[in-house]
Amino acid sequence: MIKSKDDLIYYLEQDKLADGYSGKKPKMIGSWPNLIWKYKVYLRKAEYYMNVESDNIYHRIMYLVFKYKYNKLGLKLGYTIPLNTFEEGLSIPHYGMIIVNGSSKIGKNCRIMAGVVIGSTSGVNKAASIGDNVYIGAGAKIIGDISIGNNVCIGANSVVVKNIIDNCTVAGIPAKKISDNTSKRNLASGLNFD
Repeated sequence: MIKSKDDLIYYLEQDKLADGYSGKKPKMIGSWPNLIWKYKVYLRKAEYYMNVESDNIYHRIMYLVFKYKYNKLGLKLGYTIPLNTFEEGLSIPHYGMIIVNGSSKIGKNCRIMAGVVIGSTSGVNKAASIGDNVYIGAGAKIIGDISIGNNVCIGANSVVVKNIIDNCTVAGIPAKKISDNTSKRNLASGLNFD
């Protein structure tokens, strides 16, 4: 969770590295990757201003400004990602529907593809807890109060409804372990995997 200016700078750098962006900041006008990068900047700045405990009116105004920008761009890109759900190193390579329940907690270096839903079920508002270095393939659904370990690769269109152990690849409906391959080959090199 971003609690200081140093945390904000670190998160922004790791998010930039996760998707391989070049340059210091997103261009004002540009392609979809630039819009996605801009969205992640707004997300992280809204988190920062939300989490900083301050009676400073400037911080409150900046929180509202960045939350507005993040929500507006999220609608354009098709993202419903609540604040403070993803740790650093978030990679979103494509625009398209992504829905994440606000009670879910996702670790660092998560690469999430289009069409993914991370939600709750059976009237319970608890969603998945996902470890570090997880790749979530296009169209995957992660449903319920479950736990997914570190270094997991979730195949495209999989439906995950049970806990998943560390260091494996899962696929299918319902998802089952299909190999001992980890997610690291699907994540950007240079990320902090410690």
